[in-house]
Amino acid sequence: MVLETVGQQLQATNPYISMPVKLEQYLMEGAYNKVVLTEKNLPSPYYMVFVKTMLDTVRKEIAQCVEKSFKRIAGPEAARMLLFTTADEAFEYGIKRGWTLTGDHFVFEDANVNSSHQPKTVETDRLAKQNVYYAKQLEMIV
Repeated sequence: MVLETVGQQLQATNPYISMPVKLEQYLMEGAYNKVVLTEKNLPSPYYMVFVKTMLDTVRKEIAQCVEKSFKRIAGPEAARMLLFTTADEAFEYGIKRGWTLTGDHFVFEDANVNSSHQPKTVETDRLAKQNVYYAKQLEMIV
């Protein structure tokens, strides 16, 4: 919010201000690869601590999505998704997260299986009755 009070001209020309503004924009857009690219173009080495923390957070978010989206994924593909340069980095990261490594693939099937082995159901009958009740109440108010 404080950066929004800074004039547009100063935001565009001052690298110490423009970089945080761009990082915030990249995060809002979901352009995580651009966050990685800013690591190479920092205006000051003091920014590195914040960018590393941001990268860890971004990787954590991506990893949670990968765990829910895939039953298994190859190491090189996981590296690409997690914004690592090599598959070895992805293997290290996956092992730290407790992912099951089978050959050169991570397997998530055990994490995605419900322990009761019963499909989740939506209580449609109850929801329909509740919505009809709300509609009647709104009609009476109007």
